[in-house]
Amino acid sequence: MKKATYQDREKAVDILCQAFMDVLIPNSINFVINKSGNRYSRLRALMEFQFDLSMLNGNVFLSDDYKGCILYLDKTGFSFKKLLLEIKLLFACIGLTNMFKVLRREKLLKNFHPKEKFIHL
Repeated sequence: MKKATYQDREKAVDILCQAFMDVLIPNSINFVINKSGNRYSRLRALMEFQFDLSMLNGNVFLSDDYKGCILYLDKTGFSFKKLLLEIKLLFACIGLTNMFKVLRREKLLKNFHPKEKFIHL
């Protein structure tokens, strides 16, 4: 296992896209991705966002054989970089029509998160 760098972004995003491209059951990823348009490009935008956010507020790890990827977030809070990433995600993946639905779900999920530190896989 190795810690990823920004030079590993393309490989990590490819791994994540391959892992979720054909998973069409109801889950958090499919809830966020706007149903109209190209599913792969929207999924890719989501995985690029997740990679960039993890690099900004945590770490990304790649398996030695480059077939697995872990995104680890250990910081939360506001930053202008995070805001820009979220705006890009809104237009490239979520879509304006889906925005309020996603925000409502995020607020609901946040209510169930523990108050102490935790790891969400």
